Amino acid sequence: MIIAITGTPGAGKTSVLSQPIFQGRGYEIVSVEELATQHWAISGKELREVDVDLLASKMEKTERTVILDGHLSHYLNPDICIVLRCNPIILEKRLRERDYPEQKIRDNVEAEAIDLVLVESVELNEKVYEIDNTDISPERVAEMIIDIISGKDEGYEPGKIDWSKVIMEWY
Repeated sequence: MIIAITGTPGAGKTSVLSQPIFQGRGYEIVSVEELATQHWAISGKELREVDVDLLASKMEKTERTVILDGHLSHYLNPDICIVLRCNPIILEKRLRERDYPEQKIRDNVEAEAIDLVLVESVELNEKVYEIDNTDISPERVAEMIIDIISGKDEGYEPGKIDWSKVIMEWY
């Protein structure tokens, strides 16, 4: 089974997937960037471009449970796609702490505010879930992901997170 953990950069994907709860459960956690490098599907030095079509063609269904970590993972034909969401105000703070360039901060905050990754995920995948991890510990979000993988997915259906009030405060 292939599970995509996707979301806007800074939404918490890597922090959540580094939680000890994933150890010893048979999950193989792989970053999209690692896969892209392995399959020669990445180009550029500073602005890294991933050929998602090439990478998707290299993805094989497996008996193992592979969890893909990356904001492009929803393009790789996963069996389950989980979109991590974050309040755009908090996301902006996280990206500033990472020293992202101003334009990249604006682009990513706007993408989160308009549900871009969620919409793409729903358009591309059958089983899509979303988790607002703005005020939840990475440990708890990891538990929620394991629940979804285990079939306890009620309440995680897409469309419940709405940042429109946040957006209206910008104007």
